Amino acid sequence: MPTAQQHLDQAKAYLEAKRIELAESELRQAIKLDPKLLEARIELARLLGSSNRLQECESLIDEALSEEPDNPDLLTLKGMVTIGKQDFDQAMKYLRRALDKAPKNIYALIHLGIALRETDRLDESEATLRKALAINQKSAHALLELAHTLAVKNQDSDAIRVLLQLIKVHPNFVRGYIALAGIYRYSNRLDDAIKICHQCLSLNQNALDAAELLRDLYRQKREYASALHVQNQICERRGSAADYVELGHLAYSANRMELAERSYKRAASVDEDAWQPHCALAELYAATDRLQEAMREFEEALRLNENSHEPHNSFAIFLINHGRLEDAIYQLDQAVKLAPEEPAVLYNRGLALAKAKRLVEAYDSISKALQKTPPGELRNQMAETLIAIENERRTSP
Repeated sequence: MPTAQQHLDQAKAYLEAKRIELAESELRQAIKLDPKLLEARIELARLLGSSNRLQECESLIDEALSEEPDNPDLLTLKGMVTIGKQDFDQAMKYLRRALDKAPKNIYALIHLGIALRETDRLDESEATLRKALAINQKSAHALLELAHTLAVKNQDSDAIRVLLQLIKVHPNFVRGYIALAGIYRYSNRLDDAIKICHQCLSLNQNALDAAELLRDLYRQKREYASALHVQNQICERRGSAADYVELGHLAYSANRMELAERSYKRAASVDEDAWQPHCALAELYAATDRLQEAMREFEEALRLNENSHEPHNSFAIFLINHGRLEDAIYQLDQAVKLAPEEPAVLYNRGLALAKAKRLVEAYDSISKALQKTPPGELRNQMAETLIAIENERRTSP
């Protein structure tokens, strides 16, 4: 019968091979055989944290900390989980305690750098992350987070240099490519961003995050044929309902309506409980004057998920465009009940009320939408609509 240590060693081998479920099983066997085997508990906590099972992770850490309150690895894990809960000040306390016990704990330094960045202490964040790199200059995580901090400091050229170093040292580290492409994208260097995504995908065809970013870059350049090609590959590799809905949206943008319709129908067949494909089909049918089919699909979307504001809102826009104002207002009233803080719902409700000449209610609804909308083109449009409604109120008998 294997010992607890043998189960732990086997778990480490599975973790190296990224066989996560088997690793978890071996770690639990190790802990069952020897509840005091701290290394197994720490490895299991790390596994749970990386799987975003934060509540289980924190329970395990707290239990271990009650027995080993000064263990730097446990304090580091506690700090990492606390960062996940957005409690950055408390996270820093745990991480500093860990560093008091183990000043060269690179994981504690990296996560302290993250917490400092999230609390706008950017110079301290950079200095802390450079300390981590002094311990291991090839650490992918430290390089990535340093680049992130430099980008937040608007030092894009320095961030790019760090990320180029990262992908040179770790050519299979997908997050490095995505971060680099993101900086290029927001610097309006779209061709460089596209090149980096292709470089990533040439090394790892299953890097779907990179593929999704590449698709969005092509869409941003209005190169819909290329975007469709990438999205087709995503559908082949993953094939979720959301993937086929996205394929339909791209086909619609490229004015390939038959492909859009096929894609939305495929999405509905992949997940029969999903309302989004039916909303998308309804909007496609409405745009091509297939009104009865549009009504049927909107009704199906509402049947599948009457507790989301989105199908109510989409159906209401269709009804407004076809003069059925009272029906539209009813749908938007339902949407407001479900999402009372959603600006788009409040704005559309105001538009429907204005068309129905219920100007006081319209003004009130759009005013609420305006208050919840950040500065930008949409907010300006709302303000202009309010002025038009106010002018109409003044001139109305």
